[in-house]
Amino acid sequence: MNIYPKGSEWRKWDLHVHTPASVLRNEFVHDWDAYVVSLFKKAIENNISAIGITDYYLPEGYKILKKKYLDNITKLSSLFDDSEIEAIKRIKIFPNIEFRITKLVLGKEKDLSWNRKVNYHV
Repeated sequence: MNIYPKGSEWRKWDLHVHTPASVLRNEFVHDWDAYVVSLFKKAIENNISAIGITDYYLPEGYKILKKKYLDNITKLSSLFDDSEIEAIKRIKIFPNIEFRITKLVLGKEKDLSWNRKVNYHV
């Protein structure tokens, strides 16, 4: 029995998506409904199969998204139609924590504009 008759398939994943719980560059401030609608409508439009919900140091944004939206069909139904909810259910959601450290990465190039601190994503 062949579980994957087509073999490998390429899928689009976005493993670095910040939430309104992030401390830096938060364009949604605390408007979670607008964030969730934008996130999933763009994911559906772009055929995204997996999303890494990213926050700095703690997984608070992932917890909010999971508890208040993904596990709450009443809330989802207030924001999306049935076909969108089915598409959202097919998207795999992962927690991702970003750690910023103070170590600088320096190159040999004369133009050091690309040099920056290293961030770890877990």
